[in-house]
Parts: sequence; structure tokens; C-alpha cells
Amino acid sequence: MWHLVFYAPGTFESRDLSVRADRPCILQLRETKEGRLVVHAADPAQSQQLLTLDIWKGRTSSRPFTWQCDFSQDGMLPGASRMIQLSSDCFRL
Repeated sequence: MWHLVFYAPGTFESRDLSVRADRPCILQLRETKEGRLVVHAADPAQSQQLLTLDIWKGRTSSRPFTWQCDFSQDGMLPGASRMIQLSSDCFRL
């Protein structure tokens, strides 16, 4: 499980995972027993804007999975998190 805080746009890299964020955010990523990657994203600044994440899993994915996480519709719940589950098929060549 990874807990990532981006204070500015940037990239996190480890042996098993790389994540690029285009704006400040808080992320929680975990891999299930079935090999899915579960990603939770939050906008702590409550800016209600679009967050783009590029995610590479392992050393075999040459292209990232890109998730455009839209916080613009939060209305009464600014700062609420979003979640996505990614199967291993998302990271195939």
C-alpha cells in the first residue's frame, strides 16, 4: 500500500509503481489479491478542478493508465475523495 502526498505537480517512482500527478493531491493506492490496483484520490485544497494521474504498474507497462479525476462536480462535498479500480489489463503493452 502506498500513501502519496503531492504538494505540487510531480512524479513518484518505486520499483513496482510510478505515478505522475498534474496538481496537488493525496493518493492511496493498494493492490488486491486479484492483482487489481485500487486508487483513492482527494483534493485537499478543495479547488474543485480536474486532476490527471498517469499510473505505471511494474516494469512491464510502457504506457501509463491515465485517470482524469473530476472534482468540479463536488458541490456540497468539496474535498471528497474519488476511487477507481484498475485491472491488470489496464497496464498491458
